[in-house]
Amino acid sequence: MMNKDLNISIYEVIDNNERIRVYEIDGGWHSAIYLDKNKRNELVFPYLKEAANIFDKGSYKNILMLGGGMFSFAKYVLSHNMDSIVDAVEIDEMSINTAKEYFYLDEFEEEYQIKGTDRFNIYIDDARNYISYTNKIYDFIFNDTYLGTNVVSSLVTKKYLKETKRLMHDKSVYIANLPGKRNIKKSYLLMDTIKSLNSLFNHVYLIGARGHLASDTLMNYIVVASDSELDIDNDIDYNQG
Repeated sequence: MMNKDLNISIYEVIDNNERIRVYEIDGGWHSAIYLDKNKRNELVFPYLKEAANIFDKGSYKNILMLGGGMFSFAKYVLSHNMDSIVDAVEIDEMSINTAKEYFYLDEFEEEYQIKGTDRFNIYIDDARNYISYTNKIYDFIFNDTYLGTNVVSSLVTKKYLKETKRLMHDKSVYIANLPGKRNIKKSYLLMDTIKSLNSLFNHVYLIGARGHLASDTLMNYIVVASDSELDIDNDIDYNQG
């Protein structure tokens, strides 16, 4: 379960001339949704938009979300690709209830008639546990696991990355959302993750995504890995410097 000591707030703000609802944990924006009903299934955060760009270029049916949060990416996938099936693993049942009450998850399931179907499955479980026992093969895996503002770093160790790859085929895509410094060589978790992924996959890409929590020194990155070459035109040369 999520640490009960976390400071959680839900509030509304104007962001880029759009009214959004924010789910904040320990001062960090954990999730956000547009309040305009016509945009509720669109993505607010830049790192999610980068992940969506990759998703939209491929043909991915079976999707695994490690870390559900408020299910922004799951809703995007299910509303933009009617053939997709999403399994979301979220350790915190309170987050799921919050998503239903404040982030329109219940309304979404009713609108797209997916409640009680196999198109959208939520597993209340530790992602590390789930990937160790499931035998399902996925086309697209998105690791977005955080405890408050801290990434669940154990999921990007070589041990768990090998477990994750066991659930993939040669055209599958793996993405992880990771924080890092603008000087990527000083982003040790990020660089260790890239090193581990390079030992497991044929192609590894790094994309920067300046977001709402970015500063002069920190920002979000998404690391992308696959055994097949991907059409990514804005990747960063992580071997520089």
